[in-house]
Formats: sequence, structure tokens, C-alpha cells
Amino acid sequence: MTVQLLRQHAAVQPAPQARPLQDGWPARGCGEGHAPRRDEAEITRPNVVAIADDDTASRYRLEAALLSVGLEARWFASSARLLAAGVARDVGCLVIDAGMRGDDGRELVSSLRARNIRAPIIVTSTAPDVATAVRAMRSGALNFVVKSCSPLEMLVAIQEAVEIETVRQAEERATDGLRELASRLTPRETEVLMALDRGLVNKQIATELGISLITVKMHRSNAFKKLGARSVTDMVQKVRDLELGRS
Repeated sequence: MTVQLLRQHAAVQPAPQARPLQDGWPARGCGEGHAPRRDEAEITRPNVVAIADDDTASRYRLEAALLSVGLEARWFASSARLLAAGVARDVGCLVIDAGMRGDDGRELVSSLRARNIRAPIIVTSTAPDVATAVRAMRSGALNFVVKSCSPLEMLVAIQEAVEIETVRQAEERATDGLRELASRLTPRETEVLMALDRGLVNKQIATELGISLITVKMHRSNAFKKLGARSVTDMVQKVRDLELGRS
């Protein structure tokens, strides 16, 4: 659901009954108060929101709001439990309370970024503390939201973060697919593409590599087919996305 539709949807949808809280990712069983078993692909889809907060009341309220717009929540009562889960890398968004007892949400943000967790992070706080907000943003958070805000304001912030992560993950998958195709290039085809990226035409490439013009055209044609390039501009962009020749 896009942010543009979120306000209308949230205004007309009744809040669903919140389910019993379960700390962490879904259990493998299907007992009362537990989510049914899901495979890894479902667990890590971008509409799952990971939340670190030891405030039970806040967790219930936010879960109900998330359910109303088709988002799922996975709860962690402390920074240690979230880090130990080791699955936050593929969630759509993380919501972290800066004021957990005996814990520091801002330190958690830094720890996640140090572990190369790239999903957007929203830091929450019970008070509009400017200093806390500034430190959170400097640590790598996308947004800072006061808990006393309206449910709609919180949902808009979360949905924006999820949309950012959805685009990022799609681009990452596309790049991974391109790398797989690029692994089929021969060394000579790679050299031809690198020269093409530098703006050289076929004759110049042939002279630089010490091969015939016909051979350059053959390697270029093969490379275009392997990477699915539609034009020279498209191929140059793919070469730059792959960072060919850069190590």
C-alpha cells in the first residue's frame, strides 16, 4: 500500500484485534499465541516490521495499527534479542525504542549499521528529545518519531520506510542477477565492455587490444546477448553497475 493511499485506508479500516504478543520471529510450531510456521522467503519479505521495545502497551497498539494496513510485526524485548535473531537484514523496516530499560536504542542502531543491516530504521521515544533525535539520525536512523504521535503519523513513517526498503531490495536483486549473467563473460568480452565504457568505438578497441575489427564486433555482440543489453547506453549502465574492472 502506498503512502498516498494510507491515510484513506487507515481512516476507514477498523482496528483489528491484536494477537497475543510473541517475542522474536515466528515459532516453528502452531500453538496458541504463536504465528503459524512460515518458510524463510515469507518471513523475510519486506512487509515485515521488526520492533525492539519493552513497553507492552506500545507494542499492542502498534501491532494493531500495522495489521490494519497489511503489515506484520515481529517483537524483540531488548537489543540483545534482536541482534541474536540474526534475521533483521531482510525486513522492510526496524522500529527501535530509544528508552528501553537497561538498554540504549541508539546503540542498537549503531550496532545494526556496523553489521551492514541496511533496512531503514525508525527510532521512537516517549518524549520529544531533540538531542536523542539528533544522535539517532547521526547513528544511521532514517526517522525519529515521538510515541505520543497519532497512529496515522507512525504508520506513514513506517510505510515510507518500507517503500524505500522494497525499492532497495528490488535493485539489489536486479544487480545480483546481473552479476550472475556477467560471470558468463569471457575475459576478452570484459575487456571490450570496459573499453566501450570509456567511450571507445570498435576500431579504437581493436587497435588497443591488438585484435581485428571483426573479432571486436563478435565479442561485443556476445556480451550484449549475455547481459541482455538493449543499446550501448544500456550496456554502459550495466558495466558501471557491475563495476567491471574495479576491485
